Amino acid sequence: MFFDINNSSYPFKLADVKKLIIKICQSINFYKNSRISIAFVDNRTIKKLNRSYRKKNKQTTILSFAEKDARADFFKKKERVKYLGEIIISYPALAKQAIVKKSTIKKELGILLTHGLLHLAGYDHQSKRQATRMERLENGIIKKIEKNKYAISKFKKSS
Repeated sequence: MFFDINNSSYPFKLADVKKLIIKICQSINFYKNSRISIAFVDNRTIKKLNRSYRKKNKQTTILSFAEKDARADFFKKKERVKYLGEIIISYPALAKQAIVKKSTIKKELGILLTHGLLHLAGYDHQSKRQATRMERLENGIIKKIEKNKYAISKFKKSS
């Protein structure tokens, strides 16, 4: 599993994020030679991307851009998929979401990464049936991660 992570100096260790991603990817059965890009951005940037690509002029917490050919190959399992796509997370929105939910940044990051990685694997939530299936998968992966203590253990203190 290969990652390109743009941290933009947000307060967590990239090695910890990578460990979390690996455990989520193992739960989804991603190929070991898959490549995923992850970017942590500010609210203004994610709103601009949401407007440009989804025609929604509002802030969001996460955007996923799956490589179209990779989705088809992922389900056929014929070929080893190289590049699966990109996940973009607004770190300020993530932090706010953790406060609102009375959760932790590490738990919310695990939930968001699981959600984004499922999108890269071809799962969606456009219909009620799809949403139910995706939510069930997300919850199962999160429980497995929490049970086995795969979640990020340490964050740098922010100043």
